[in-house]
Amino acid sequence: MAFVKEFGADEAIDYHAHNWYEVLAPGSVDVVYDAVCQDGTGDLAYRVLKDGGRFITLLPGALASATTAAARPSIKQTFYMLNQTATADLDVLRGFVDSKLLRGFISETYDLDGVRSALNQSIAGHVVGKLAISVAASEGGHITFV
Repeated sequence: MAFVKEFGADEAIDYHAHNWYEVLAPGSVDVVYDAVCQDGTGDLAYRVLKDGGRFITLLPGALASATTAAARPSIKQTFYMLNQTATADLDVLRGFVDSKLLRGFISETYDLDGVRSALNQSIAGHVVGKLAISVAASEGGHITFV
């Protein structure tokens, strides 16, 4: 929990012990960012979001139902497909990083030969932070994928 607070969280919720949507008061949150993408998460998020709040998820299956969304039209929900790239969005994020408004934590960096180990570690779950793959150009200046 201390790790999360180091990133500036006002409150940290241990998801092993509590459901975030039961701990947070209704209408107490400005933004819910969902990286887990389980069905029904949007409906749960709408409970805790303030009027005018925002729910952001990575896959459409986690979006709030049409009924839930219609009942609270001031809340906006968005999903970003994992395979989409948008240079403008990345530039905004880079600005946040450069100005220290957004920080990340890389738990471990693997070289390209270690992709299998990185995948196994990710599948095992509960990685603190992110795993990174360092892809270096070969001697000929090209990146080779096998």
